[in-house]
Amino acid sequence: MSALNWQNLRVWNGSQRSAFEELCCQLAAHGPAIGDGIYRRIGAPDAGVECTWTNKQRQVRGWQAKFFLRPLKSGKWKQIDESVEQALHHYPELIERTRGSHLGSKRCRQSVLHSGAMQPTSIFR
Repeated sequence: MSALNWQNLRVWNGSQRSAFEELCCQLAAHGPAIGDGIYRRIGAPDAGVECTWTNKQRQVRGWQAKFFLRPLKSGKWKQIDESVEQALHHYPELIERTRGSHLGSKRCRQSVLHSGAMQPTSIFR
């Protein structure tokens, strides 16, 4: 099996970033829901999440996608932090936030938000 080269990601809706966001949202749509949850794709601007699952108790699981081909510098981390703040502000019922990030071809970091505290859960290399 050949290695995945993210630089070759096909442009969708004008950019590779949009293509990656769409990929993450499609994965989220077919992933585990919150019990009896309803899936919703959020358009731009996304208020800190690309898509959500919401259950009858109005608990929300949100997904955020970030596509970077180079290692992160402070400006990109600031962009991620601002996205978390937006999500908390616009979705106070958020119980979990998953961020899919492609950082070059070397690692993907997934972070989950529980009760307003962002906790890294895994780093894939």
